[in-house]
Amino acid sequence: MLPANLERIIKKARQLGMKVDLLPWKKPVVRIKHGQKTRYFYDAFLPLNHTVGARLSKYKSLSKEIFVKIGMTTPKGFLCKEFNEALKKIKKGEIKYPVVVKPNDTALGEGVTVGISNDQDLKIAIEKLPEKHKEFLLEEYVQGNDYRLLVLDGQLIAACQRIPPFVTGNGQKSLKELIDDFNQNREKKLKIDWEVSRNLKEQKVGLTTIIPQGQKIILRKNANIFTGGISKDVTDLVASRFKKLAIKVAEELGLRLAGVDILTDDLTSEKGDYYLTEVNGLPSFDIHETPTFGLKRDVTSLILKAIFASPQFKNEWKS
Repeated sequence: MLPANLERIIKKARQLGMKVDLLPWKKPVVRIKHGQKTRYFYDAFLPLNHTVGARLSKYKSLSKEIFVKIGMTTPKGFLCKEFNEALKKIKKGEIKYPVVVKPNDTALGEGVTVGISNDQDLKIAIEKLPEKHKEFLLEEYVQGNDYRLLVLDGQLIAACQRIPPFVTGNGQKSLKELIDDFNQNREKKLKIDWEVSRNLKEQKVGLTTIIPQGQKIILRKNANIFTGGISKDVTDLVASRFKKLAIKVAEELGLRLAGVDILTDDLTSEKGDYYLTEVNGLPSFDIHETPTFGLKRDVTSLILKAIFASPQFKNEWKS
C-alpha cells in the first residue's frame, strides 16, 4: 500500500505527462522522470528536505527547544520515559493539569491524548502509548484554534484549521448513530476508543444516548485529521505575522517543505497570543487538497514543480 502523499504525487505526475516507474522493493520506491531530469521517491519521503532538517522536525522535544532558541512561544513541556517521572513533574508544580501526552517521534496524531486532568487518566494515556516509543512529551494544555500552515520554498502555499471531531444532535438519533453518520463519507474514520469514551464521560453521555436537537458533543479534543478531525481551508485569511513565523521556522530547520502547527484564537490578527506546537517535515497534502470545508488547494502540483525546478523547466508549467 502506497503512502497517501505518494499516491497523490504519482497521480499528479501522470496527469502532467511525466514518466512514472514503480521499482520492486520492500518499501515503495518510485522513479519519476520529466524531460532529462529524474527524481526518486522512497516511501513517504520526498526529494526536497535534507536528512538533518527532517530529523530535527521528527523529535517534538528537540523542535520545541529550537522554537525557544529563535524566540517563538511554545507550550511548556518535558520529555519523560514513564508515568512516575511525569507524575513527579506535576506533583512538584513544574507543570499543572490539564496536560497533553504525545509520543516524541510520531506524526498523524498517533498516541496523542489532550486535556488530561487527573492522575488516573494520565496513567492510562501513558500506558496506551505505542510500545515502540520509549519517550513521550508531557506538555501543558493551552487553548486556541488549531492551524496547520504549509510552507514551500519560503512561501505559504496553504493553511487549514483543524477542528476536533464533533456531532450535533437531532433529538432522534443515538450518539452511536450520529457517529456512524459522521464517518460515512470520511476516508479517515473516527474510532471509538478510550480517548473518545473519556470525552463522552466528561459530557455525561453514552453511545446509546439520544442527543437533543442542537446539542454539540465533542468526540475528541485532539484535532488531527487522521484521528477524526475536521479540516477547513483558511489560506486566504492568514495574517502576515503568521506567514512570516511559519516561513522562519521552516528556514531555521532547513526545510524546503514544512507543515507548521500553531494554536491561536485568531489567525487573521497581527496581534495576540499564539503557541507554536510542532513542525512536520513530512506534512500531509490531503488536509489542504480535500478539506471538509473551503477551497481545495492543488499543493501536489506546486510540490512537483519545486522538486523538478530548474531554469530549463521554469516556464514549462503555468502557475
